[in-house]
Amino acid sequence: MRVALKAVVVALCALSTMAASSQARFITEPIDKSERAEAYRKRAIDEFVRRQIVYKVTKTSDTAVEVQVTARFLELPFDQKQVVTWAVFSAHFDGEDDRQSLVFADSRTLKRVGAFDTCHGLTLE
Repeated sequence: MRVALKAVVVALCALSTMAASSQARFITEPIDKSERAEAYRKRAIDEFVRRQIVYKVTKTSDTAVEVQVTARFLELPFDQKQVVTWAVFSAHFDGEDDRQSLVFADSRTLKRVGAFDTCHGLTLE
């Protein structure tokens, strides 16, 4: 539980690197790629899988990752979905290319349920 809590704290701190203004939604600070930050992110993602929030994460190209999510993810409040989103995004990307994005798909139907990129943030369908 402590590991999951630390991972959530790290993810929330990472969310604070996003600009507050609705006009400037690009990542304004570099993503921490230290071994410690990467370890926290890996543990957080493993915890999301263990808790059956995320079913599978697949890198589909150099700039895209598909995140298959479960019904539990769909039921989470938006701010908790952002924590999951940021953990996955920052584990796979550096945020320096505005083409880097996540696509969320319902693991039961494989239908798209949302997306995340550094310019628009998390959008759900």
